Amino acid sequence: GKLSLLNSEVLLQQIKTRLSSWSAKALSFVDRLLLIKTVITGITIFWCSTFILFQACVKRINSLCGVFLWQGDVDKHHTARVSWVVVTKPKREGGQGIKNLAIWNKACCLKLIWLLFFQSGSVWIAWFIEEVLHWSLNNLWTTPPNRRYSWQVIKLLKLSSSIYSWIKLRVQNGLSCRFWSYNWSPFGSLKSYLSSGVNSTLGIQDQATLSSLCSNNNWSLPPARSENLVNVHTFLTTIHLNDNEDYYEWEACIYWIWMERNARLHRQTFHSTDSIARNLDRQIKDRILSFRDSNPSSSSRLMQQWLA
Repeated sequence: GKLSLLNSEVLLQQIKTRLSSWSAKALSFVDRLLLIKTVITGITIFWCSTFILFQACVKRINSLCGVFLWQGDVDKHHTARVSWVVVTKPKREGGQGIKNLAIWNKACCLKLIWLLFFQSGSVWIAWFIEEVLHWSLNNLWTTPPNRRYSWQVIKLLKLSSSIYSWIKLRVQNGLSCRFWSYNWSPFGSLKSYLSSGVNSTLGIQDQATLSSLCSNNNWSLPPARSENLVNVHTFLTTIHLNDNEDYYEWEACIYWIWMERNARLHRQTFHSTDSIARNLDRQIKDRILSFRDSNPSSSSRLMQQWLA
């Protein structure tokens, strides 16, 4: 849920109390840095995982940590020697490796969107799909922010474009896949890829689905008059509608990184980057080979592009 400005005072006071208790001790810069990277980061990540933090709250936390890091006392005047943005960069980039709370907070928001697609069962997910998306997850990409929604809902709707390219709609029967707005092709939103306004020229309605454009395995698209439309025509030859429902997939790269993250956090198992890359490579090759029989030319072309 949303953490109100009033309730955020509980978090801010908790952090300030911790920092103040350490201020009485003669801690070195290295000690203060370690405490921020472990204890304070642990507190903020816990809250981020439960609530969406206001930007003002994030700025205040960063300010408290900055004063403590450089001055050793949260009650002293904040005279930062280095920008906090620099401090939160990895050491190899000249920073101190402290987690960027703003980015972490955004990541937790994006996880809520991920839960909508891949984790059913919670009351919040059921409410969001029914009340905000009107029973269809697909509407996330086309539902504009509205003042009647809560601050949290508006925040998630605004972030939907950030996660759009990571979530693919895998076409099966094409009944729920809107041609123009859903991420079903390698080209992302076709409304953007084929440029604005071109849909009226093509004669394809804004809400048209793939199933409505296909009859007896023949696609009802006008002749291609641009290179981009040629690419769309070519890709459509790899799609054969069936009786199964369309479903969403997490992008391959994101999927394997996410799996590795969970393995390290929950099972204390680690894989090398080479191992992850091999898994990713195998998955993509398998996908390309899956339509070798139905469309050998496209399968061959895509494999050549992948191996290039």
